[in-house]
Amino acid sequence: MVDSPARGTPDSRVFILWGKVMTILFFEKAGSRDAVNRGLYVDLRSYLCDNILAKVDRTSMAVSLETRVPYLDPDLVNLAFRIPGRFKVSGGRTKRILKTLAARRIPRECAYRPKEGFSIPIKHWLGTELAPRIDHLLAPGRLREQGIFDLGTVAQLRSEHAAGVANHSHMIWSLVVFQAWADRWLANGACAPAADQDNDISGGFAHRLLHLY
Repeated sequence: MVDSPARGTPDSRVFILWGKVMTILFFEKAGSRDAVNRGLYVDLRSYLCDNILAKVDRTSMAVSLETRVPYLDPDLVNLAFRIPGRFKVSGGRTKRILKTLAARRIPRECAYRPKEGFSIPIKHWLGTELAPRIDHLLAPGRLREQGIFDLGTVAQLRSEHAAGVANHSHMIWSLVVFQAWADRWLANGACAPAADQDNDISGGFAHRLLHLY
């Protein structure tokens, strides 16, 4: 996996263009498979190996954890690609065969529960250990003085998230990370941190992000 360059730079535009070209080539290489299996082939040759598996390898080895991917056994993958797409996705249901077989061994509510990714626990952090820092970084007075973000929109995001109406964790986290970055690198600007908060807020987020990425 090659790390993508910063967004908005010439290198990033080349990187994105290259990704689109490779996707087109993979679709062509998928041959005469049906639409579902063509999409799965492209995913296997691109997003799976260049993103998901690379991240799993990095994060697992960082803590000396050996991971296995049994569904990627070559024989099983070859068998899966010989199965028509209509048996995999139908009527809005995905993984039909796998879920049907799994329901014979485990509770049905487990086999058919909604998909849950392995993302970092941002939603939990926002309402627990990081709540005081977020209150500071997204304080209305601070945002008003800064003049970058719309106060009403930020307030609505936080209110809906806190009430459980919607999960805005990634959007709120992006705002928080920006504010922590501003504290660290725009010290002479409108969002300069108080002297006794620099290490606690900016340093704390920098430390957390370094461990995550």
